[in-house]
Amino acid sequence: MTTGRLTDEEKNYYRRVEEYLGGEDLEDAELFSRNVLQQVLKDGVKRVLCDRHGSWATEKLLVRAGLGAEDIQPLLQPATDSFYQLATSRCGSHVAQTLLQMSARAGLEDEVFKMVDCVEAHLDEFLTHEYGSHVISISVQVVSGLNVGDHVSRSQGSRQNRATRFSLDEKKALDWTEVPEAYLKRLEAIGKRVGKLPNLGKLVVNACAVPVFRVLLLSLTHCMPARASRLAKKMLKLQSRGEVDLCTHVVGSHLLQTLIEVSSPDVLERVFDRLYKGRAMEYAIHPIANYTLQQMLATASPKQVSEVLQELENLEEVLFAGHSGVVAKLLEVCVRCGEHQSSLQLNLLKCFHIEGSPEKCVPLFLTLTTVEAHSAQSAPTLHGSLILQSLMKFKDSSAVVGSLLSMSTDEVVALGTDPCGSHVVEAFMNSATVPAAKKAELVTLLKERYVTLSKSKHGSRLVESVWEHCTVGQKEAIVTELLDSEEELGADFYGKFVLRNLNVSHYKRKQNVWQTQQEMAGKRRELFQDIIAGDSGIQEELFTYLFQFTQDLPPSKKKK
Repeated sequence: MTTGRLTDEEKNYYRRVEEYLGGEDLEDAELFSRNVLQQVLKDGVKRVLCDRHGSWATEKLLVRAGLGAEDIQPLLQPATDSFYQLATSRCGSHVAQTLLQMSARAGLEDEVFKMVDCVEAHLDEFLTHEYGSHVISISVQVVSGLNVGDHVSRSQGSRQNRATRFSLDEKKALDWTEVPEAYLKRLEAIGKRVGKLPNLGKLVVNACAVPVFRVLLLSLTHCMPARASRLAKKMLKLQSRGEVDLCTHVVGSHLLQTLIEVSSPDVLERVFDRLYKGRAMEYAIHPIANYTLQQMLATASPKQVSEVLQELENLEEVLFAGHSGVVAKLLEVCVRCGEHQSSLQLNLLKCFHIEGSPEKCVPLFLTLTTVEAHSAQSAPTLHGSLILQSLMKFKDSSAVVGSLLSMSTDEVVALGTDPCGSHVVEAFMNSATVPAAKKAELVTLLKERYVTLSKSKHGSRLVESVWEHCTVGQKEAIVTELLDSEEELGADFYGKFVLRNLNVSHYKRKQNVWQTQQEMAGKRRELFQDIIAGDSGIQEELFTYLFQFTQDLPPSKKKK
């Protein structure tokens, strides 16, 4: 076996392997995978995996070829023996992470423990290592069974690179798999080691260590809440003692957001009193601290929300600083706690200089422009959309409802086909505080434009949302309109799904049966909505209705 770097001939081989694996269909994938792995062993695992082309080809092979435990075991022995070198290599660290995950999925506990032991033995070094820190994050996720998502454990550049090379969709939701008790003991050991680090005060603002700490806190919270609480308190004490300022630190602020997320209510109350009370405006206009304030607001009590609102009376200053996310979070919190809605809505109208003309609020809020600065070129924004979605859920949503219905049909259609604006119209239709008569007005306003909406990526979803809140007569009018352009919609990528989901073909074949089904579906929806609302005595009515409904169904035909 040769040593040192790969030769040009060897590099070309692995480059061709990577190109082949990038194809859509892999012919004889099993045989091809075995041949490549044999070549990796022949060329030397450490040599191949620490080379750019060799590591890319091997990682892509492991991800795409669907290899089993028996396939990867020959690779694991030399890989675990050289795990330190792989974990600290720019190229080898990626394969090290993949091998850790695959070994755990294949149930190869001994191999997993060997790799995790290496990580724990070099924890101090790996925490501040550009590549080793990623290996710690994966190790923690493997022994906890929690997949926190790349948005926590990886930088934006790393996420984009992986998405390009492996065609991955970024998932932000936590995903948990049960793991053996022995794995959790390793997780606890890592948690204890981190809590005893003498240089923890420096590490909580380190760009490599902070993502590891975030993953560890989330994993411990899920598996060992008491251990997570102790570690979180220790990190927060560094802030309270003035050793670090996590609120305004470009790296430490991310850790503080996670600490707020995992802390108990009593700890959060102390955090609020020590860090945010009396400094809400200062942090709201700060380019970094405003994000930690938003996280704090997400868990704030009604009393704390009231105190923050008093400090943020001049919301226009916050919007002028470009921190509309703070305003969006305030509105979201007011929806949750059900308080301060009227005063906050009035404050917003003043910020956009339309306190006397609330009918103008939807286009202005959506584009985050004042009445003087608004123009036809003003584009919808994400935070503007979130602000309006929350306002639609207010107890008194008459201002935004009236503003939306005062818009022309063309303006509403443009809103419905926009990626941000469509969510506003959906929120209007889904809101429990918007009267049914107002929703019917919007259904009528969009008449003869449902075909246009159905051919749009975002408009097609809006059509289905509108459909869910229509009467049978309104649904029939929409279906009739779509039937007139059935061929056109059938040839459109989004239109064909609208035809299918609205069951247009069934209406065309059996109109009477379709009408009966829609009436029964409407009754079922009303009953379930009443249950969700908590109405007493409605369960008996539902069960009676479902029993009668099942009695009306034709008997199933037995196969001969």
